[in-house]
Amino acid sequence: MNLLKNEKFIKVAKLLLLALVLFFVVKNIVDNFSNIKDIDLSNLNYGYVLPALLVTIVSLFIPVFAWKYLLGTLGGNLKISKAMRIWFISNLGRYIPGKVWQISGLIILSGKEGVTKKVSSVSVIYSQIVANLIGLSLGMFLFVKDEEKTTHTLMFVGVLIALAILPFVINKLAISALSILKKPKETFEISYGKFIVYVFMQLINWIVMGLAFVLFINVFTELSIFEHPTALLILPISWTLGLLAIFAPGGIGVREGIMTVYLSMFISPGLAAVIPWIYRIWLTAFELLLAGIFYFFKGNTGKK
Repeated sequence: MNLLKNEKFIKVAKLLLLALVLFFVVKNIVDNFSNIKDIDLSNLNYGYVLPALLVTIVSLFIPVFAWKYLLGTLGGNLKISKAMRIWFISNLGRYIPGKVWQISGLIILSGKEGVTKKVSSVSVIYSQIVANLIGLSLGMFLFVKDEEKTTHTLMFVGVLIALAILPFVINKLAISALSILKKPKETFEISYGKFIVYVFMQLINWIVMGLAFVLFINVFTELSIFEHPTALLILPISWTLGLLAIFAPGGIGVREGIMTVYLSMFISPGLAAVIPWIYRIWLTAFELLLAGIFYFFKGNTGKK
């Protein structure tokens, strides 16, 4: 009997996988509570809670629209509701040890909605390369002091030039990645203009995520983005390096360590060591909530 065609086996396998994901997510939250138990909650600035909440939610939805746009340029069509469901459910795969679960989830769930494996695989490769390259590039600004405005301007111009030539670089890297994965070296027709739009969608995504993080910091201590605009780039570089750390599920520990180092440039070392862990819990709670909403409220795709 073919187990992959057995409905009972598939249901049990899905439940076990869901239980595994929830276990690591809950374990992640519980472990992080030990890092924040001594923080002083008496002087919080509650005026920043709502802005931080709203911008955090927006930051979680932007990459879905960017991915859906990329899929469309590759010939894969998904309704936005289905793209959200696939994205947020697959997103929890980051918390399982190994870096393949989120990617596999995107490809498998997309396939169930009619997107070919080739298209979904290439979309994942392109999105990972673009996001990581931009995240690393933005992190370079943190190595320059705030008062060195001329240097910042030159670097910004350099980033714009790099973004302009990025589509050509991405295509070469994507072909190399397909070769390593032993997939056909098939290129997809993406117009330069559309790919530039996607690149800038990813850039906006990083900036909004950085803004959400800075607003969250202001709940605990003042950090002005007008005085320290480079603080917006702490999250992109720390998140990217966390993703590249293949030994750390969800980049846990790596992301927080890098955040602490950079935050120490702007706020007290004590808070810099604690806030990243509180933010981890904050973000994980939203990711879990959105995944739960889109998992249980399937709409007219429930039977499928």
